[in-house]
Amino acid sequence: MLVTLLAAALAQDPTYDRTKEAADEVEKPVTSLSAELGGAFSSGNAFALAFNGGVNGKHVWQANQFTFGAGVFLNLAKIDTNGDGTLDDAERESKLTFTSQRVFGAARYDRFFGKMNSLYISGGGERDPFAGLLWRFNQQFGYRRVIVASEKTDLDVEIGLAYTEENFSEGVDADGNPINAEILDAHYLGARAYISFEHRFNESVAIGDNVEMIENLFTPADFRLVNNAYLTAKLGGKFSIKLSHRLAFDNLPVEGFRPLDQTTQITLVASIF
Repeated sequence: MLVTLLAAALAQDPTYDRTKEAADEVEKPVTSLSAELGGAFSSGNAFALAFNGGVNGKHVWQANQFTFGAGVFLNLAKIDTNGDGTLDDAERESKLTFTSQRVFGAARYDRFFGKMNSLYISGGGERDPFAGLLWRFNQQFGYRRVIVASEKTDLDVEIGLAYTEENFSEGVDADGNPINAEILDAHYLGARAYISFEHRFNESVAIGDNVEMIENLFTPADFRLVNNAYLTAKLGGKFSIKLSHRLAFDNLPVEGFRPLDQTTQITLVASIF
């Protein structure tokens, strides 16, 4: 079915490029690139470093769209290894140790046919060892439907398939002893559903949310859900500030790890072009 739709899409005139340019600018390529950065550092009696950043880009030409994004979320600290509630001289001299670590990246291509439909193919990967995930790679394809595309509001839905490859780290039990994961790697085909929403109150303030769910077609109880909500406010010129919250739920986490992770971030966003 998707092959048939793709053939039909390629035969269509490129009438929609997912921008708000005037009709006579439809054929003109459009490129955008933005970067995000946030962090904190402390030293003295306590040593800690937090860093989060990312980059996002898009290129639109005729009925084609290519997007990519990558990011990192890191926390490091010098650990109170003896549990006395403070750092002694030996602990202050120790190296910074990761207390959280997530790195991710993805790229995607959309081919639009008509004003409201596209087929997409994407690939990406992530690393989150504190959630039991040494690495995960995803290859996805499917269909995208634009429900609303107005001056103030965008609403899209997607359905498709996702092939996932995973490699897990070892968990620990309640006493801190290592637990060997029953399955240290996994490969499976999943069904994917996705909803993306953004509303712009004015030229400066916008809110948005996107929800993705992937379910293992061979083990229905093995599903994961990721929700990303955000609020952005322009500071002037090319800069804005972004408050975001990420909720990640894995119904069958690696043994020794919890199913729910949440991350809240404040970042400075620079629209490079």
